[in-house]
Amino acid sequence: MRIAVVGGGISGLVAAYRLRQRLGPRADIVVLERGDRVGGVLRTGELAGEPLDLGAEAFVGRRPEVVELMAELGLDDQLVRPAGKRPLVWSGGVAHPLPPRTLMGIPSDAESMRGLVDAETLARIAAEPTRPLDWRPGTDIDVYSLIADRFGAQVAERSVDPLLGGVYAGTSATIGVRAAVPPLAAALDRGATSLTEAARAALPAPSNAPVFGGLRDGYGALVDALIEASGAAIVTTTAATRIARGRRVSAPVNDTWTSEPAGSTDDSPYPAGSVGDRSTSAGSAGDRSGTSSSVGDQSTSVGSVGDGSSGGRAGSEIPVGGRSTSVGSAGDRSGESGSGGGRSTSVGWVVDPIGRVDAVVLATPAPITARLLRAVDPIAAEAVAGIELSSSALVALALPHDTALPDNSGILIATGEPLRAKAFTLSSRKWPHLAERDVALVRASFGRFGDESPLTWSDDELIAAAVTDLSTVTGIPITPLEAVVQRWPGGLPQYAPGHTDRIATLESAVASLDGLAVAGAYLHGVGVPACVAAGTAAADRIVTSLGSHV
Repeated sequence: MRIAVVGGGISGLVAAYRLRQRLGPRADIVVLERGDRVGGVLRTGELAGEPLDLGAEAFVGRRPEVVELMAELGLDDQLVRPAGKRPLVWSGGVAHPLPPRTLMGIPSDAESMRGLVDAETLARIAAEPTRPLDWRPGTDIDVYSLIADRFGAQVAERSVDPLLGGVYAGTSATIGVRAAVPPLAAALDRGATSLTEAARAALPAPSNAPVFGGLRDGYGALVDALIEASGAAIVTTTAATRIARGRRVSAPVNDTWTSEPAGSTDDSPYPAGSVGDRSTSAGSAGDRSGTSSSVGDQSTSVGSVGDGSSGGRAGSEIPVGGRSTSVGSAGDRSGESGSGGGRSTSVGWVVDPIGRVDAVVLATPAPITARLLRAVDPIAAEAVAGIELSSSALVALALPHDTALPDNSGILIATGEPLRAKAFTLSSRKWPHLAERDVALVRASFGRFGDESPLTWSDDELIAAAVTDLSTVTGIPITPLEAVVQRWPGGLPQYAPGHTDRIATLESAVASLDGLAVAGAYLHGVGVPACVAAGTAAADRIVTSLGSHV
């Protein structure tokens, strides 16, 4: 039994691991990754001689998926919690405390916004419950239009945008209410008479539980553990170029695999001695070298510039679990038998370039998923093709340990401020385990949806921008001892208005494709817990599908 998982991000790796759990050692699981490493936007690099996450660094602690997965993989000792400090918001050239009692920055009362917005806006927030609210259940609009209409533009730009930017690398003007703030949409659907009432109803109950969690040695520890536990063949620098339904042609003398549509000459079986024998070609998840580049992942250290290439080799070989081989090219026809006449039935799938499989999980970014689905199900492809991606860049700085940084978890930048950075994470203040190091650590984020210019800047330009802007918002000189730059082109999907309908259309269409499942950050949440859930759901769908044929 062969199963292909296309895409080696966290969703794909979790899908491979769950498939191994459910199907046992008899399953031949292949993870196909077009970049030169697996892990997707989870990447642990090195700064000042120690590991540091250069992509996602935390997960929502109130969701159980990551904590439970860590326990399964024996990583309980890796679980760390933040210090509980709150971030600041930089607006109007001044640092303000992040407003309390808000839902993704949406206020539940006027007083929480005092100091961050002007008196006119405060009065508008206070009076909002007295104004008629026009909301049709099931509707969806961008967050900005709703917030600016009810509370004023300052609330959207100074309170909501900084938080949405941290989640989606977008702004309230491009993100839909229903997907980004589901509890708020649900409260409005239930008949809330004002946005203030809806925000109050949607606020989570008070809790002493930690809001976030992380891994002591970075997400690389989780990625490495998933690779090992999945026992999958990890094939890097090899893109899936096409998927098609497999078709078994029953002939008098032999059974032959072809691919649909009939007449295609592009289906390639496993070459002898490669993926079919559980061999592996894998990228190292724990790569902490200063420079790494792949599709959707470009990283360089100070003094070097990544070229953004993902490599052109098919089947780059890095051993995992002691096994190593590469995959054959798409044009390799070894092992095929000629097709005679006879009756044909749909059976399994063909994934180029690795050949025929019994099932496939597409754990790829939305645009790639759309391309692969186009010939299989145009309706599914059209639905996912409407999901756009945002790009960003990150600069990690190691500063002298005694640098007088604010005693806050970070500094978020309001929309319209004359700064290039969009946010700063004061990592040594946020995470107690990082505070123990010999240096003070800061992460500076650049770029939002519609503005990819930071990706075109050189490493030196990004580092200079980070240093200058950090000095501005802290009011102190910043002298980095070391810095690392990480670029994330197309790193995060945008949950635009209508996103939930788009995903419902996709999943309805995929439900009719026996032996195929989708997973990824574009489905039901961009956070790591949501991706773990998506990978698990995809594996369960495949197991159910295979069970109906076994």
